[in-house]
Amino acid sequence: MTKNVILHLGAHRTGTTGLQVYLHQNDEKLRKSGYDLLYPPRSREVRFDYFKPKGKGAIYSDENIIGYMENNISSSKLYPDAGEKLQRIGHLFDRVERVYISIRNHEDYWKSAISFCIQKSGIDLPSAEQINKIAASKRGWAQVVEDVRAVLPQDVKIYVREFQWKTENPKQQLIAVCKWQALKETSFQRKKHNSGFDQNTLIRTLSERGAYSSADRLSSIDSFELFTERQRREMMELYISDINALSNMNNVQFLSDDIGNIRTSLIDKIEKAQTSLYNEHESGSDQDANHIICFLHIGKTGGTFLKSQISQNEAREKNVILSGHNMTLNKSIEAYGPTRKLAFFFRHPEERFVSAFYSRLRQGRPVYDVNWTAAEAVAFQYFHNPNSLAEALYSEDDRLKSAANFAFKNIFHLALSHEHYLGSVEALLNEDKKQNILLCCETRNIERHWGKIVKTMGFDAGKAIIPSSNKAPQGTAVELSELAKASLAMFWEKEFRIYDTCRKIAQNSGFGDV
Repeated sequence: MTKNVILHLGAHRTGTTGLQVYLHQNDEKLRKSGYDLLYPPRSREVRFDYFKPKGKGAIYSDENIIGYMENNISSSKLYPDAGEKLQRIGHLFDRVERVYISIRNHEDYWKSAISFCIQKSGIDLPSAEQINKIAASKRGWAQVVEDVRAVLPQDVKIYVREFQWKTENPKQQLIAVCKWQALKETSFQRKKHNSGFDQNTLIRTLSERGAYSSADRLSSIDSFELFTERQRREMMELYISDINALSNMNNVQFLSDDIGNIRTSLIDKIEKAQTSLYNEHESGSDQDANHIICFLHIGKTGGTFLKSQISQNEAREKNVILSGHNMTLNKSIEAYGPTRKLAFFFRHPEERFVSAFYSRLRQGRPVYDVNWTAAEAVAFQYFHNPNSLAEALYSEDDRLKSAANFAFKNIFHLALSHEHYLGSVEALLNEDKKQNILLCCETRNIERHWGKIVKTMGFDAGKAIIPSSNKAPQGTAVELSELAKASLAMFWEKEFRIYDTCRKIAQNSGFGDV
């Protein structure tokens, strides 16, 4: 049987997706040249024994063949059952000519794998105990390659690429491994795929899932340094040991830059990290003295009034971000970090509902002039006042009930509710516990507390006087029947709970009712 199959086994977080995208971009050309290809997503839609190549050569690329990142994290080991998993494609072993696998510095691999799985697979941040087990594991890449070699025929050659070698050039990688002339005639677009996620993005993701303790723990970690200095040194030494073993292993071709340079770069990386952390500590910068204040503009609560009193330039000078309607509590974590301070106004849901309805019915006039969306135009064909909309929420007429639900999802300020901006009661309480809520004031109390609002946000005392020509917004008369109020309270149950929580926070922070 002809040996002409190239197995690409990953590993995860080593540029595998870029290689597979390259194969996809040149799929037709390579097939016309007589080569068979199997790679994600197709490789994950079929059985492991599906691939039976008939061409003069073949590439089977899938990093999940030897295991999954999630299993690595839960077991605290690198591909603990790589050999066993590889045997799922045992029908190909007699056809395999070469195996290709990329490896990466252990610290970077684990940080990348953990961040990716938090963001994409829904796992929680590993516990401190689990992180310690990962750092203490002595299973390195050399053991993974040994496991792979143990189940394959002895004449199969294994190519191991050190991560830094031609990282962003999968074409050159495959030319070195496959030796196919056809690869030299392919096209290649240099582009990063599946890049890692920054710390603030992960904190936001965990917060959105309600994993507040994990989000807080991640917030306390400097520069996403999951491992201690000692652990990082030990992981570096394990990686150097891997490189030494692999570069001397029989029937293994090690693709890398100069090994001495690799070691030097790893040592430099740790020393730079130490220096960076030392400098941050020695600088004695007071985060609270320079914190960012993010004002969340919850529609129809008084945000426009605040912005009419304070210009964007004045705000920037005081490190205040006067956000638009696109910013939310969770987005602010990603945008400005978990230690940013929050400021916002809130409003009784019944009042806000009426105000929001009429604002969009008038298309924002007279302050703004924003035409209806097509969906809003449809909604206002059904409902000409807020009372009729609220009463229809639980109508026995299914058509009317459906139209009411449609209206709530598509009338701008109704779709962007307190829940949209603030997330949940739990999210609010978590931010309050961390003393991140600097300003929380109900619309009807803005004028009463205006002086304190200005002072809290760091503006000059002159801003504490509201011009007589520009009064702060007050509560509006609510034009709702008892049925409408009951229906709204049921439909917006979370909205009312968030409102009650905001009132308590406002009262406790001195912005409540007198």
